[in-house]
Amino acid sequence: MVFWGLSFLYNSRKKLYYKNLHRSADMACYSLELMDDIRENLNLNYDQITTGSLKVFRDLESLEKLTKLSQELDQHNMRFQVYYGEELLKIEPSLAPVMGGIVGGVYFPDDQAGNAYKFTSEIEREATQHGAKFHYGVSVEKLIKKGGKITAVKTDQGEFLGDAIVLAAGSYSTPLAKAAGLNVPVRPAKGYSITVPLNGWNGGPKMPIIDDGFHAAISPLGDVLRIAGTAEFAGLDESLTKDRVDNMYDLLLELYPDFEPYLEREKVTEWAGLRPLTVDGSPYIGKTSIDNLYVNTGHGPLGWTMAAGSAKMLSDIIDGKKPRLDESAYSLERA
Repeated sequence: MVFWGLSFLYNSRKKLYYKNLHRSADMACYSLELMDDIRENLNLNYDQITTGSLKVFRDLESLEKLTKLSQELDQHNMRFQVYYGEELLKIEPSLAPVMGGIVGGVYFPDDQAGNAYKFTSEIEREATQHGAKFHYGVSVEKLIKKGGKITAVKTDQGEFLGDAIVLAAGSYSTPLAKAAGLNVPVRPAKGYSITVPLNGWNGGPKMPIIDDGFHAAISPLGDVLRIAGTAEFAGLDESLTKDRVDNMYDLLLELYPDFEPYLEREKVTEWAGLRPLTVDGSPYIGKTSIDNLYVNTGHGPLGWTMAAGSAKMLSDIIDGKKPRLDESAYSLERA
């Protein structure tokens, strides 16, 4: 962890930070394009929001920093609009009760959001119709390596065979790879969310709101609000920490104090999960030094953001096609 941490700090230097930022932006924009095609061609319904997102700030210095950063991403055609003070109410009137504490925000009109569970359920249905099989409640124990390749995946329910094996186990990719003699330097950062029923309240946001001060976001998903954020280094521990969960409630009521009478905590779903982080913030996608083993991991908090592009890149690599994005930029060899 010490070496990983030092490498993480090394990649935080300005020059490397911007290099990594552009690499992540390339994948995010590619994924957004593919997501549009997937949604339209498959007619999916997952409480999707295609009206953009808004990041709000409580001090001008932080707002100006994001404005400068957004300008840096202009080459990726990532549109944005800066709003000051009550100008924000033109695009998000639900913030009216708390405008006294908000100095402005940045609106990203091309951003999208949705219910990830519903999306993956829809994708499962479509994939099953095309012959895919899903095995639930199965624990992967080991990658069996013989003769320089993976010959089987050992699980608690027997062995699974395959011509190509994709290691996409998030934060658990590292120990699985290590047992096969492969270094995949991913570290878990625990994130939290609460999913809150609206209970008839109609004063919420019409798009995701990211609060810079709380480092968390509120997203409207049908008849619920999902509040997600924070990062905690706690190894592979997925248990809930009360203070972190309470922070989610604090954000909700800080931005939407009028919701308090509608909040029923006993009906709220509280959750924690592990975000697989790489030292430079970009995922590992592609071939490994083991002949038939591929990786697709290390997306941090941007798993769904980069999912479609990552999957398309990897499928192209496995099929022997040239990916649209530079394969070497996401290769495990850069680790």
